[in-house]
Amino acid sequence: MRTHEIRAHQSSQSPGVAWVKTNAQHEELNLVLWSTPKRIDGTIEVFGRLPTLWHSWPNHPQYNIERELEERGLLFVEEEPVMVADLRSAVDLVYYQPWMQVRVAETEADLAEWARVWTGSRPSDRLLSAIAPFGIGPDRTVVHLLADVHGQPIACSAIALAGDVAAIEHVVTVENYRRQGVGAAMTKASIECARDRGAHTAVLTASPEGEGIYRRLGFAEVDRVRRFRDPIQL
Repeated sequence: MRTHEIRAHQSSQSPGVAWVKTNAQHEELNLVLWSTPKRIDGTIEVFGRLPTLWHSWPNHPQYNIERELEERGLLFVEEEPVMVADLRSAVDLVYYQPWMQVRVAETEADLAEWARVWTGSRPSDRLLSAIAPFGIGPDRTVVHLLADVHGQPIACSAIALAGDVAAIEHVVTVENYRRQGVGAAMTKASIECARDRGAHTAVLTASPEGEGIYRRLGFAEVDRVRRFRDPIQL
């Protein structure tokens, strides 16, 4: 929860429901992290038509709300393992490709390039205004990384920092550069970034393409999550 709260304009946490809301028009920035069945309808009212990603936890009966979400018309998006790594332990070295450079997004223009790689399209002003307050400046709580080839961004990742915990997110490579070790390099760069900023633990959820990389880098599965969204967001 902590790594999500740092970027939220609004958030709520209780034994019955936890959510974070940035008001950005992107479901991965408005999240219902857990909910009991009784809290679903009230939480739907909180988010209205804002794109929102709902989480259901199959290993936790009180928060396994898949049936209730489907009854309300939400559609299944994906199931992913939740993985954790101790950053104080060594990991296998992953070398950057010699033709790519990894850098921190320092300016609003950099952040716009980062968002373009992440979303695959030109980002809206509303999306940029939602991520800029915590993503730019010396007191940033989220570090956005870009990989460049000949000055053109070809991959991105983000590291959300909350005390000694870091969430590694949004590891994306543009299509023409996939299956060339770029995703592994970006994950390693994210780990190094988190360590440099004092994190002892990293957490992420893994796509099928990335799970093997993360295991090699020291991540182990601790849970599983299933995600849902409203069909109007498709």
